Amino acid sequence: MNWNRSFRPMTARLVLAMAAATWCAAIVAPPLMHAVGLHAPAIVLRAMFAPLCHQMTTRSFLIGGEPMAVCARCTGACAGFLLGSLGLVVCAGADRNRNGHGHRVPSAALLVLAALPSALDVFVERSGLQSANSISRALTASVFGAVCVLYVLPAIEELPAEAVGEIRRIKRLVRRPDAGTS
Repeated sequence: MNWNRSFRPMTARLVLAMAAATWCAAIVAPPLMHAVGLHAPAIVLRAMFAPLCHQMTTRSFLIGGEPMAVCARCTGACAGFLLGSLGLVVCAGADRNRNGHGHRVPSAALLVLAALPSALDVFVERSGLQSANSISRALTASVFGAVCVLYVLPAIEELPAEAVGEIRRIKRLVRRPDAGTS
């Protein structure tokens, strides 16, 4: 079976969109969990995001007075990633090359350009020219999040073929009587 063809780009896009939706749901869940009395699971879920984000309440969106699991900028980046992955599902064939193969990784320059709005937002705020708010933080980061999808998708498209190749390599090593000895 050819795994490159069986794990079609649309499947990779759907997997990516579902993972992004689950991640975004986990970001929104803690304040909703607090609202219905599920305090311990809400605290645990929020703690899981602590290594990824500063989680400052003053820089976070609040639901019912409780902060989301990550700050507004991280929320924006994740929401942008979700919107970007959904966009790829909707525009399934638009970005495939002529050979029918999956997505190609764009230039790193695109990633740098996508990070510029957030960097500019941080610069403007730190320089005192204007104070940023949660909405500006989220919107500028959403651009970066949406573009990041273009870098993650090729890896997801290649993952099944890479896994099958690695399994075959391990099987060959196991079948050899002298495997593992030198």
